[in-house]
Amino acid sequence: MRRRDYSTRKKRLSLIKLLVLIAVAFLLIVCIAVTVLYKQTIHDRENGFAKAASKAIDQTELVSMSNVERFDGKKSYFIVYGKSKDGAKKIAFMPVSKNDKPIIIDESKALSKQQAVKEWGNECSSCTLISSTAAMIDKEPLWEITYRDQSDYYVFQYLSMKDGKTLETFRLAQTTNR
Repeated sequence: MRRRDYSTRKKRLSLIKLLVLIAVAFLLIVCIAVTVLYKQTIHDRENGFAKAASKAIDQTELVSMSNVERFDGKKSYFIVYGKSKDGAKKIAFMPVSKNDKPIIIDESKALSKQQAVKEWGNECSSCTLISSTAAMIDKEPLWEITYRDQSDYYVFQYLSMKDGKTLETFRLAQTTNR
């Protein structure tokens, strides 16, 4: 009887070792797959910025570029800041979708980023600015001002580049304890 108990225990231990080995191998494969997917996503994103800058220079009046950002709304855009032949500063909204055409804004005729932030600051002096970036909603060039307001809401406010008027505001409240 003791021999049978010993043999059964040995089989159980072998089975447990096999299951642990399979679980470790599975976790290792999952980790490798997630790492490869993450690196590919980052590479594609960075490559998208370079392609957008090149496309802006090829398809618009821009001859040089200084910065590229990305805006993801209803439609996604790469925003390329640059200059035309005559040295005028321009903003090119390059759609990610191949069906849409680029939209070019002359910076001298638009509300500047600094003016937008200043106007926002005058309206919300007790708020904390998080970021400001160009945006495009329904082919309307905007400034996206992201901030925390006095009630600790996380707020996205969209100001028109044409006249500084607010187009949309989204307030997000935190519902869990910190």
